[in-house]
Amino acid sequence: MKEVSRDIIINDYEKFVRVAEKLVAKNHLQSACVVIDTCVRIAYNFNFIYADDRLEALMSKITTAKLRTTSWTPKENKYVFYDYFGNTKVLTQQYLRALMSWGVEFMYLLEEANPEKNAVILQEIHNYDKATVAILKKGSRFEKMEEMHTIITKYQPKKAFLHMAPWDLVGVCVWNELNQVDRYLINLTDHAFWLGKGCADYILEFRKYGFNLSLKNRGIAIDKLLYQPYYPIATEHEFQGFPIDVTGKIVAFSGASFYKIYGRSGKFLYLIKKILDQNKNLIFFLAGWGIDDPIKKFIHENNFNDRFFLLGERKDISQVFQHIDIFINTYPFIGGLMTQLAVLNKKPIVSYTSSDLNFNYIEDFLDVDSTMISSFKTEEGFVEEVTKLVNDKAYRERNVTQYKDSIPSEDQFNDKLWANCNDSNSNNLGLKSSIEINNDAIFDLYLEVENNYLRLYEKLKLINLGPLYFRYFPFDALKCSLLILFFDFKVIKKI
Repeated sequence: MKEVSRDIIINDYEKFVRVAEKLVAKNHLQSACVVIDTCVRIAYNFNFIYADDRLEALMSKITTAKLRTTSWTPKENKYVFYDYFGNTKVLTQQYLRALMSWGVEFMYLLEEANPEKNAVILQEIHNYDKATVAILKKGSRFEKMEEMHTIITKYQPKKAFLHMAPWDLVGVCVWNELNQVDRYLINLTDHAFWLGKGCADYILEFRKYGFNLSLKNRGIAIDKLLYQPYYPIATEHEFQGFPIDVTGKIVAFSGASFYKIYGRSGKFLYLIKKILDQNKNLIFFLAGWGIDDPIKKFIHENNFNDRFFLLGERKDISQVFQHIDIFINTYPFIGGLMTQLAVLNKKPIVSYTSSDLNFNYIEDFLDVDSTMISSFKTEEGFVEEVTKLVNDKAYRERNVTQYKDSIPSEDQFNDKLWANCNDSNSNNLGLKSSIEINNDAIFDLYLEVENNYLRLYEKLKLINLGPLYFRYFPFDALKCSLLILFFDFKVIKKI
């Protein structure tokens, strides 16, 4: 597949924004939404910007055109938790448990039904008699907007938590109109572009990096930013085991979406090779999801078939942690939730990072001083630390003590959230810091991952835009189609 460059990404993005503006001006709103969705996904996948006021303005115009203005009075102590995801991978459970601990009346509003994903969440609130569940029906974006708007206005909440994907156009449009409600947007993907800064009164930030990114790069006023660190929730599944017997071995483990380990010329896999070569008693397991061909190739080329194993996406992730000895953070993208799960399960943590990638600093996910953590910026320091952890059980135990009390408890989370939503004196001015965001390094990193590993950009445009791509950019669409066909044919020939 042809390599993409900064100029290609930015030029594509800008021309798609212009098309979206023309479509909104002509009242072709369904098509406009398709193009806006594509813009968001391009920006999210490359993060050369983190917000776009032009797209926010277009969403406001679509809201005005498609949703009637309503006049109603919110009822005190009634909440809505709007959830795009409906699964246990994100922060749904933490917020629902907080609402239940407060003893308030709330509606759990789910963007789409998916019984396999939703079962645990729905069971979580089944026995809470002050909870109402509403699930949007399948339909077009505008049908969902109308249904969602009707549901919320009938319920008349005073406050709402918005748990949205970066491209949730339905949610953004509806919450744009519902300004009678105090709207708290949970900044789930704080490192990336997302749509929706205009549909919320407050943004809940879980770390300093996201707080400063919203302040400096998204242009959100500091009095709208509220600090709300989260805690991990242990999964309750029977341990599914490992692919080999690990008796007498030291087990190192990491996990994430696989794109998180593909940048910086495969440095993460290179470091894993170093520690496996140096520690013959070490076994490495990697859990996750995504394109895994580069990992399988690495395992085969280095004859690690009996020492490096892919575990897939594990529902029993908490139980996996209970059966390992060392947790190794991913690079060049850290796993924040995985780091917290390591703390929760009292496992030693070791990380490698770079000075220009300050979104990776684990002290931003854990309430610890940076001098106390095992995070290294040299290969030698990282390999030496892993070797110490492999060979010295007492050293592993000392590593664990560094992180004691470094994540909030459930009660602390609940109390902090209550204060953020109800205490007018609650502020987070102390979070404003001198964190410098290296935008060039970040953009280059995403380009490297795309060009060397994922190669999904052309498909993203073609699949998302569909016929609109051929209508407005016929030459580009044809070229894109031919590139995809040529690339897929080469892959088939290799197979």
